Amino acid sequence: MTIEGLVLQVDPNSVLLSQKKEISSEDLVKTYEEWMDGDYDVIFVSNVEGVEVGMILRVIIEETMTTSYPAQTQAKSYEILNQLQIPTDESDEMIMAPENPYNQELLDIFPKMVDMYQLFNGYAEYGHFQTLKTAQECGSVFQIIFDGMMTDGYGESESRVFQLTYEITNQAVIEHIYNEDPYNQLKDERLLNSIIPNKVLLKLPLEVGNSWTEKFSYQEKEYTAMTEIVRIDTNEDGKLTYETLTTVAGIEGDYNGCYKETRVFTTGSGMTSFSSFFAFESTGTDDEDFEQAEDLYLFGYSLSAENIIIEE
Repeated sequence: MTIEGLVLQVDPNSVLLSQKKEISSEDLVKTYEEWMDGDYDVIFVSNVEGVEVGMILRVIIEETMTTSYPAQTQAKSYEILNQLQIPTDESDEMIMAPENPYNQELLDIFPKMVDMYQLFNGYAEYGHFQTLKTAQECGSVFQIIFDGMMTDGYGESESRVFQLTYEITNQAVIEHIYNEDPYNQLKDERLLNSIIPNKVLLKLPLEVGNSWTEKFSYQEKEYTAMTEIVRIDTNEDGKLTYETLTTVAGIEGDYNGCYKETRVFTTGSGMTSFSSFFAFESTGTDDEDFEQAEDLYLFGYSLSAENIIIEE
């Protein structure tokens, strides 16, 4: 089920959308009580981050929602269609923010052939495959959607599926996850293997040293992730590859309190490698193996095949 609406209010765990067709700048500054008493057709949607008041969203939501008013539901995925800006002059009309199309350089990194398969394998018999189901323009962004399934041997009689969406804007690539795997160790349907939901994977300019930060919540605590492009290379097939390093300081329970993850993106294939690990200081440990390493790798996987045929 898909809805479109204007963001009236942003809360820590949800946004309030109005599905009213006609709305003015005066409506955005009304009180919550006025929205409830008016014909604003509002709904609370959770699992939406990084949006602002005035943004117009298209949201794929859960089929079920509460019967109260405002209704409450959860987003499977979402995209920003546009943004309304309150004018600075005396006019009460909304001004549409200019739309810049998605960036072609970023789009070229990802596959766009519908029905193609990708198979990933990694540590401890980890595996998943994903099928590209949608690759299309959505307003000023380009959206690529994969349907995926875990293949690590656990819960073979159960449905272990997820949906992966790449949203390419004029400045960045954003990853959205909807994970229905009952064995999801991160216990959050917004997460697959990274602890960072709705993650900004790449951002212009595509240059070594370019970095960006984003805030996120993990296990009910707020953190800031810093991602940097650390390497640009050409692989044996002559394709450009981009390697990023993400660090999150202050994660409780980790060695030295710092989460790290690396990803590699290959032109035409998208993300082809993922590793997550924890920083570690040798000081204060009696384990000789730990003393020999600055970083302790815990998990990783990489692309092992493309365009394969999966036998049912």
